[in-house]
Amino acid sequence: FESRSLGDTLAWIPYVEEFRKKHNCKLIVSTFLNHLFKNTYPHIKFVEPGMPVDGIYAKYELGWFWDKKDRIDLQRNPKDPRLIPLGQTASDILGLDYKEIKPKLDIPFEKNRYDKKYVCIATQSTAQAKYWNKIGGWDEIVSYLKSKGYEVVDIDSHHTFGRDETMNSIPNGVIDKTGDLPLEDRMVDLYHAEFFIGLGSGLSWLSWAVGTPTILISSFSKPFAEFKKCIRVYKDTPHSGFFNDARFRLNISDWNWNPYKECNTLEDWDKFEPIEIQDVMDAVNDMIEGVNYPHKVID
Repeated sequence: FESRSLGDTLAWIPYVEEFRKKHNCKLIVSTFLNHLFKNTYPHIKFVEPGMPVDGIYAKYELGWFWDKKDRIDLQRNPKDPRLIPLGQTASDILGLDYKEIKPKLDIPFEKNRYDKKYVCIATQSTAQAKYWNKIGGWDEIVSYLKSKGYEVVDIDSHHTFGRDETMNSIPNGVIDKTGDLPLEDRMVDLYHAEFFIGLGSGLSWLSWAVGTPTILISSFSKPFAEFKKCIRVYKDTPHSGFFNDARFRLNISDWNWNPYKECNTLEDWDKFEPIEIQDVMDAVNDMIEGVNYPHKVID
């Protein structure tokens, strides 16, 4: 796996198992998160990145290879990965038909840690464009969830995250479970949650993988890009889903990258954000009422 991303790893791992079954072969796999899969994929040998392996018949590198010089055969992105679901990046490279498959995870057995029913949220990501940039939006959603009788547990890695004039803090009124905690700990909180609300980030993929109902908020990526088994909040505008526009390439060195508008403050991003608080409220109501879950896009 040519990615350290949690989302990429969870999206791709099911297809290496499908490859193994299709070809009835001995398979050696190297990811940056091997510990998540060693017990649930017993027929695969996992090795750490960089470990030498002898006697390999064929090698497949799973990743997003942007340069044309890297696309000389079908082991390298036969389709532009921005134009297909994330999981299909792996199935295409491995020569498999694509269908959405959840990974198998070894979820720790532990009881519910909280006295009341609760919802997990994660409000942060790796670039400001990936955030839900409605100022005060998360505070409103937390207040609404609490009025419905839920505790709200924030499982972000950081209490505050960002750069310069775009520093993002977790909402008020939550149980603060931020910190660099093991993914196994996150799995326990997610597994017992009534549902999860997040962005197009690794913790949303983890929620999906452990089987927790998920609301995914994003105007950054288009609904086809992530998993379908969720309530997806997406507002279609001429500038929505720009991550999946083949004309652009995310500049990971620029925290405030935006191909359409210069955004240097949270107020700038708020004006650019098309998803309103009511859009997320509608998704929460649908989740609580069980309306059309798990295949609904709120647009």
